[in-house]
Amino acid sequence: MAPFVTVNCNFQLEGAKEVALVWDGEARPIQCTGGRYEASFKVYFENEGPKPVHFRVDNKTSDDHHLRHPLYFTNIAYTMSVKWTGDRMSISAEESREAKRLFLVPITPGGESATIVSPALPNRSGLPPKEKQELVAGATKALKTARTTLPPPPPPI
Repeated sequence: MAPFVTVNCNFQLEGAKEVALVWDGEARPIQCTGGRYEASFKVYFENEGPKPVHFRVDNKTSDDHHLRHPLYFTNIAYTMSVKWTGDRMSISAEESREAKRLFLVPITPGGESATIVSPALPNRSGLPPKEKQELVAGATKALKTARTTLPPPPPPI
């Protein structure tokens, strides 16, 4: 059975008909059904191969994952790390060499995606400055690529 990951948002996703989960430059749509955003797909983990994962996005705050509120109300997106650790997923706001950067991009009925908040890597991550810059540059490039290939939103009901 696929690992079940709940991504807790500390902001509302009002007006978003679906959310694009961006991972390694690929946008995977998560549709809203019954007020909840859910999707299942395979995610590739280095040295582990593809793993089936079921993601659920809830509009709740999450002290466990220390997700920060966006700086502005319109920036309804966040960045965090999700990595495969043996037989389970771990979600953390900390960045590491093994972690994959994950972005949630709400898509409004008009097809516009919200501004993306992509904070710098924390200093306490233990990575040298050059490696931090490379990680940020890679994530920024992947996000830019994904945003240009986001699927169109469903028609308004």
